[in-house]
Amino acid sequence: MQKPPVLTVKGYEVDPMLFSHGFPGACGPFQCDGACCCDGVWVDIKERDRILEEKDLIKKYMDETQNKNHEEWFAEYWEDSDFPSGKAVGTTIHNNNCVFLNKEGRCIIQVAASIEGRDRWDIKPFYCVLFPVSVAEKTLTFDEHMEDEDASCCNVFPDFQTPMYEACRDELIYAIGYDGYQQMVDHYNQYKDYYQNNSPVKSYAV
Repeated sequence: MQKPPVLTVKGYEVDPMLFSHGFPGACGPFQCDGACCCDGVWVDIKERDRILEEKDLIKKYMDETQNKNHEEWFAEYWEDSDFPSGKAVGTTIHNNNCVFLNKEGRCIIQVAASIEGRDRWDIKPFYCVLFPVSVAEKTLTFDEHMEDEDASCCNVFPDFQTPMYEACRDELIYAIGYDGYQQMVDHYNQYKDYYQNNSPVKSYAV
């Protein structure tokens, strides 16, 4: 059984975990309950600025459990080369949740854009869209913060019905386009037997 080569798409190496692990039964990101975002998220400082430009729209749809003081939405920035500007900033925590999570566990940034008839991800930060896919040192991978977590919606397992790359189709297309995603489909189809019979450790091909 041939071991797959390293797959590179649009400048990203693809962690084999996206092919060798997945979601059992009907589980997957589409069942999101917001639990994974309770500790806040990291965003590029340019994304922070974009969100603040849209602060009035976002506040319009916040509920009574959320903090509408936009000056308290973000913490200080820090250096991180995985972000386009090289600088990342964390969202703050309010009522034990990311400041942008409403009482139903939904991201109010996405909710606001959708209600206004805009693309659901028009304002939402890149890594928030990708989750539980992440980027680490130019590698598309599984978000390491989810490893060993029990959350059924976003954790992946070596025994699965739907491989991670397939369950996260929309998110990956957002990152690498339709043509890039098709490269992943073709790669998986070519090496499907290997991925279904082997569970390589994270980033074995990196």
